[in-house]
Amino acid sequence: MQDLRVKKIRRLIGYKIMQMLSCILQLALQISSKTLAISQKSVIIFAPHQDDETLGCGGLIALKRERGIPVKVVFITDGQLSGSGNIEVKDVINIRKKEALEALNILGIAPSDIYFINQKDGSLQELCQQQQQQLVNQLVGFIASFNAEEIYVPHRHDCHPDHEASYKLVVQAIALSGLKVDLWQYPVWMLWQNPLNPQINLQSLLNCYHISIKSVQKKKQQAIACYQSQIISANPEFLFRFYADCEIFFRD
Repeated sequence: MQDLRVKKIRRLIGYKIMQMLSCILQLALQISSKTLAISQKSVIIFAPHQDDETLGCGGLIALKRERGIPVKVVFITDGQLSGSGNIEVKDVINIRKKEALEALNILGIAPSDIYFINQKDGSLQELCQQQQQQLVNQLVGFIASFNAEEIYVPHRHDCHPDHEASYKLVVQAIALSGLKVDLWQYPVWMLWQNPLNPQINLQSLLNCYHISIKSVQKKKQQAIACYQSQIISANPEFLFRFYADCEIFFRD
């Protein structure tokens, strides 16, 4: 029994240390990164799940839309794995879709600019070659038809299989489209799950930028609050990072 208590204490101490390192890393990135001005370029936000777009880019979206700049959001998976065991899969999917529409409405995006591909949640790294090519072709279609000048996608090392797969799929789609776009990566899990990530090196820091979202900070917080199905089970300290007055991006 005593050994069990010691193990629990050690786990708790380890968790608290990682939590502290996460906060230090985020602050260091905010201080050391370059300031990113909001451009007039049109945007596509690719999000693996319904809430990633708001957590990672909610402030950016609101700032762009306040300036009348076109923003499209494409959700790659159906988000079915994030529900309670007491809710049927189809209901989880519908709830997350409804929450996404509500959140993005607050940020200034109309339903006609929101798209749901509905790949199975958790499957993006397990697609066979044919399935992967079909999905890439879909992404190419979005990129070509929207004619966006900036694309935002989760960080290539975001510590989540669907997030990292989304980055690879979008990069392939951009290459196939033949279009020249600015590609930006937004962190969701990376700074929290692995603050000692060796991928965050000097080169990463040179490509790190931040934007001030003070003027739309409340909008972003209201949008996050729309995702009640996710908030109820989320770590409050994880969510708190996204209530900050700036957002961090990495230039590809």
